[in-house]
Amino acid sequence: MRQQTAALLVITTAIFVSLGCASDRPKDLPGGAVIVAEGSGPLVFTAVDKGTVYVRDVTADRVLYQSTIQKGQRIEFDPAANRVTLDGRPVDTAAPLRPAGSYQIYLKLAQQREYHPMMNP
Repeated sequence: MRQQTAALLVITTAIFVSLGCASDRPKDLPGGAVIVAEGSGPLVFTAVDKGTVYVRDVTADRVLYQSTIQKGQRIEFDPAANRVTLDGRPVDTAAPLRPAGSYQIYLKLAQQREYHPMMNP
């Protein structure tokens, strides 16, 4: 009986630990989104395939811009100029960019489904 209780405790702990790891992902970003560029200066990314691109302000912990992106499209991000462009066209952000901020660009490929530990073990 004690062995069964100990085994149940180990399994339950493992489940909670694995679910806790999923919360390490920044808020407002879907599972499967990966960092493709990060820093405080100008950032540039050219999409390798279609998907959704996210520009995230690390310090404020929020997504400033998100859009679908096609293979070959280029996003340029320049906080000093307070400008984000997609294929050279300016886009609106949720808040002004701060030159001293820290930023990340994420990409979630279109064919990639969101990972969920209970649905995709």
